[in-house]
Amino acid sequence: MTKLPAALMREVKAEFKAQRESYISGYIEAHLSDVFSISDFYPVILTTLQQAILDGYTIADYNRQPFYNAGEPAIRIVLNRKQDEIEADRTALTTEAEAQLMASLMAQAEEYYTQAVAEEERRQHAEAAAQAAAAAEAQTFACRLRVALVDTAR
Repeated sequence: MTKLPAALMREVKAEFKAQRESYISGYIEAHLSDVFSISDFYPVILTTLQQAILDGYTIADYNRQPFYNAGEPAIRIVLNRKQDEIEADRTALTTEAEAQLMASLMAQAEEYYTQAVAEEERRQHAEAAAQAAAAAEAQTFACRLRVALVDTAR
């Protein structure tokens, strides 16, 4: 990780503030669910459903197969999640989304900075090479001029 200049860090933080709300809301919308489903065989699903109801969950929807095929889940029940679980997940997802957004912005800034530094180094090397070539040309020109003057003086 490169040490970024303070001005670039301020730009990253400003961009983070600008994108934070929309990024977090999209991330939470994509990852947070207020329902969950259970599906299993009949005896197992009934005990699981009983435990879920005793734990305070409410049924949102259910689907059952019209014909029971051995080895396949017989029923699928969708349960509403508790509000405190949703809020805990929302907090965790918000923290995770902020970390991902900052990491993404920092990676972009580091890439931009390394490209800018490399371009500046290339420009300086090209300028130094051009100066060296001009100095060498000036020396050879001076030598040719002396030779030409000596020849004309004779």
